[in-house]
Amino acid sequence: PHSTSITSSSTRSVPDHKPGIGRTRTAPSSTGETLIPGELVREVTEENFEAIMELSMQVPVVLDMWAPWCGPCRQLGPILEEAVAEAGGRIVLGKVNVDDSPAIGQAFRVQGIPAVFLLLGGRPAPLFTGAVPATAVKQAFDVVLSEAQKQGITGRVSGQEADSAAGAAQTAGAA
Repeated sequence: PHSTSITSSSTRSVPDHKPGIGRTRTAPSSTGETLIPGELVREVTEENFEAIMELSMQVPVVLDMWAPWCGPCRQLGPILEEAVAEAGGRIVLGKVNVDDSPAIGQAFRVQGIPAVFLLLGGRPAPLFTGAVPATAVKQAFDVVLSEAQKQGITGRVSGQEADSAAGAAQTAGAA
């Protein structure tokens, strides 16, 4: 299995004798957070679940257990995506299609969908079940960010994906 780490990617970027030229954005920022390249919303499968667990050591991952035939799931999905975009890369959304990846749903003992869980520091915790309003999602995300801060998990996803998602959330909010 391949293991990608921030350090290995940043050490390959630039020799030390040329400071500042071509540096990657995976180093700690001025606020002390680790900038992580990648997407804010990721499809989670049985094949990539271990990598998602590793990611939760750097940034909180909210898992949305859903299925295409589930009406409440289709209502909640956009609310979660908007809230993740508004968090500015400080939370990643992992979407688990429980029909395609039943072992993940079973491991989390999902009884009904949508079911939303938190992965923080490699540890899972339930957040809520059912389609909840945007205000409840934002309150849950505030708690997630507070707990992540307490545990020193302060990474932030950076790059075009994060920037375009944040722009889309602002555009959607203006409509």
